[in-house]
Amino acid sequence: MSQLRKVVKMKLTKFSLMKNLLIFLLIIFTVELAYSQQYKPFPDSNAAWKESHFFVYGSSFNERIKIHHEIEIDTLINAKVYHKITKTGYSELLEGSSTSTTYYNNEYVGAIREDAFRRVFFIKKNHGVEELLYDFNLNIGDTLPEMHGLNIYYDYIVEGIDSVLVAEIYHKTYTIRKNNWLNYFDFIEGVGTTSGLLTKGGFFDDYYSNLDCFKQNGIGAYPSGEECELYIPLQVNNIKQEKISIIPNPTTGILYFDFMENNIQKLNIFDISGKKIIEKSDVQKSETIDLSEYKSGIYIISVQTHKETFTLKIVKN
Repeated sequence: MSQLRKVVKMKLTKFSLMKNLLIFLLIIFTVELAYSQQYKPFPDSNAAWKESHFFVYGSSFNERIKIHHEIEIDTLINAKVYHKITKTGYSELLEGSSTSTTYYNNEYVGAIREDAFRRVFFIKKNHGVEELLYDFNLNIGDTLPEMHGLNIYYDYIVEGIDSVLVAEIYHKTYTIRKNNWLNYFDFIEGVGTTSGLLTKGGFFDDYYSNLDCFKQNGIGAYPSGEECELYIPLQVNNIKQEKISIIPNPTTGILYFDFMENNIQKLNIFDISGKKIIEKSDVQKSETIDLSEYKSGIYIISVQTHKETFTLKIVKN
């Protein structure tokens, strides 16, 4: 009988431990679920959206756009505080065999603000009327109200609600369908859409819009954990020839650098998409870099001194 009591007591103790463990796990799950359901406000600083767009205008005429939008300083419009939005990157008009390229260098495009009701508004450059950009008060089956970036001739329906990791924190997502077409994109709380900051639409026969990545507070936040290299403004930041010499430009491969002062901290080279292809931190007063293995096109040289950073566009033939 004593042995039986011991066995029963051991089983009850084991059951009690399992019960406590399950309660503990349930509490953790509930807390995480509750936190994931908390509204994630729209960023008002230190944020950038890197995007790709492609539009077909005819059988031999289309446009390719590679840009990033970035939040800049605050501004006052109509007695309300907005956050300025700029774009940097380039667009290519492709007509037959010819290509025309336009570059954007921190170009002001408009300003955004968020109110207390989970709505984000946008005022376009040289346009005094405020437009609704996002409304995050959505439920499955809702039809989106009229918004900037939506085609007024179509209905946009909320098909589902889920969540996605943004900087290792779950943000609520809303899957949007355009009419009855197989054309979907997502709203992401605190980010925008999977089509970009100001664009809504996703993929279809004659266009393609995609949020390549979202960067916040200096790190790649979406997709979570991935790098998010932004485009480099294609402009010369007052490079003085008596201080820095980079020849030849255009080049067939070899670049010669002469720095009149021995205060260069870093030398970086980026391709036109913003991808860093060369990084050099041990910079001498005279340097030679070979770009022969890289394809022809435009590259950006970034030279960082103790006081400032210079950028210069070069062409490789």
